[in-house]
Amino acid sequence: MNQQELKNSKGGVKLIELNYVGKTVVIVGGGSGIGEALARRFSEAGARVVLAGRTLEKLKGVSHSISEKGGEAHAYQVDIRSSHAVKTFFETIVAQFGRIDVACNSAGTVADLVKLTDVTEEDFDQVVDTNLKGTWLCMKYELLHMKKEGSGVILNVSSINGIGGTPRISIYAASKAAINHLTKTAALEHAHDQIRINALCPGPVEAPLLEEVFRQTGLAKKDYQAVIPQGRIASTQEIANTALWICSDYSSYMTGQIISVDGGITARS
Repeated sequence: MNQQELKNSKGGVKLIELNYVGKTVVIVGGGSGIGEALARRFSEAGARVVLAGRTLEKLKGVSHSISEKGGEAHAYQVDIRSSHAVKTFFETIVAQFGRIDVACNSAGTVADLVKLTDVTEEDFDQVVDTNLKGTWLCMKYELLHMKKEGSGVILNVSSINGIGGTPRISIYAASKAAINHLTKTAALEHAHDQIRINALCPGPVEAPLLEEVFRQTGLAKKDYQAVIPQGRIASTQEIANTALWICSDYSSYMTGQIISVDGGITARS
């Protein structure tokens, strides 16, 4: 992809402009939170963004907002727990746009925050079907199409909860740990196909999922920030900026990596 360095007017610091003009970027789970930030950031970099998820109204809202700013965005309702739905979705967009250059799998859910012995089978199925099965199905069909093209980049949005244990979020953490291993295995299987696959593990982010954690636990935001080495919670934009770099040619020798963006939390583990 085309890239150039820009010179910042303040302090003479050189910045890198990542240009995705002419690229088709699929954002699974693009209706809110990190997925929405990814869609907006890739669009700002010139990409055609394709949003997928279960709530079409949210996806259309993000798509419309991007289009109003001069970007190109398309919204599709897809239940990523369904093999048929995922297969049909990717066949449709490849037929329409020719290829998939980048795919970001960011859809995810979390159930009630309880101890492992209090997790219900229904909650287990809900989290695993969406987070793990959904990511696996998306990767499966992304890879099949990218392999035909001979190139591509996949980024799975995981979590630092998949790296270390966290009380009262066991099934969510297990699903994210499994995504990390899917990432590594797929990266090894497709390295010779010129397809790069990495996982991004955010720490606490100003997004609906963290708001739900605060609601269920009663934990105050200031107390949570106090245990983060940088002393603050990340914005979704910061996570999207990192994703933009990971998916670019500037990280062309990076594959199979689990990358934490967490304000230093995992550094002390």
